[in-house]
Amino acid sequence: MTWWIVPAGTKTDKIALRNVKNTLESPYHIESKRNLLNEDTLKQLELVDSDKLVHVWGAKGGKDNKKNWKSLQRGDKIIFYTQGKYMYLGTVYSKLHDYDLAKEIWPPKDKNSAVFEYIYFLIDVQKINIDGNEFNNLLEYGGSPRGFNTIASERIDKLVDQFGSVEKALESLMGKQRITSQKIVMVEMIEDDNFLSDIENTQQPSPKEDDKPKEKPNRISGGNSNGKWKRDASVALRAIMDADYKCEVNSSHSTFTSKATKKPYVEAHHLIPMHTQELFDNSIDVTANIVSLCPNCHRILHHALMNEKQHLLELLYNERKERLKNCNIKISKRDLISFYN
Repeated sequence: MTWWIVPAGTKTDKIALRNVKNTLESPYHIESKRNLLNEDTLKQLELVDSDKLVHVWGAKGGKDNKKNWKSLQRGDKIIFYTQGKYMYLGTVYSKLHDYDLAKEIWPPKDKNSAVFEYIYFLIDVQKINIDGNEFNNLLEYGGSPRGFNTIASERIDKLVDQFGSVEKALESLMGKQRITSQKIVMVEMIEDDNFLSDIENTQQPSPKEDDKPKEKPNRISGGNSNGKWKRDASVALRAIMDADYKCEVNSSHSTFTSKATKKPYVEAHHLIPMHTQELFDNSIDVTANIVSLCPNCHRILHHALMNEKQHLLELLYNERKERLKNCNIKISKRDLISFYN
């Protein structure tokens, strides 16, 4: 997950403020533009009940904006800065490059005005209303943000060290208000369930082999993919078989018999999450990085408070760190835990 800051208009920019009001502060009536949406995008929006009303933003054409837009991944967090405040927080859900749709959503002032053609749809959007200077002090920024850019990793690390997470840092400036992430959790659960179903329906596991570096996988192509990395269900099945269909947190954890496999039901989990693949030179979709878990332990890693799951992460890291090294996957315990914050 990457954190971004996006400037969204000044007090004197009436057009930008109109766009903020119409598509960030309030969701946009995207149903009226269904004829301009491709089938994949519609399916994505329907999945999170956003095919009628959806929060949406876009970036103007240009080399740098195109590069940043391409880097956006589902689950990335965007903080929108407007009128001297960090006003909105949203989670990237889907994206679409569509010049004609952008003109409909944000009508340009005239024929020479830029079009916000690099579109991204957002979920879990909420107003945070944080004074710009206060958050700039936390980030150690010297002035107002300029351009569509990421927050540098070293700044994120400082916030995590001080507050436990970026969300907690934001909440420290929000009074009693709290940050929610309901829809992205639902999306992750659906995607995870789909992958687990693929594993159960896989007839043959990948060949058993020693741990060794493998080439980084490709991203899934197509408008419905949102740049996700490919996961091989046969590799996950091999990891489960190697664990003898037992939970690797504690082999005595009881489960039930799977109707599909006639074996104890366990679930495959990438210890280093697949969405972090970009950070590694070699594939993390390898058996060294896939653990077999009972359903309860798996849900703990995805949904529990950090103080309830940290000991599980430490246990699994200690068990797998040498195997990961053999695959040229270098990660510290601290960095692994940070992925789950």
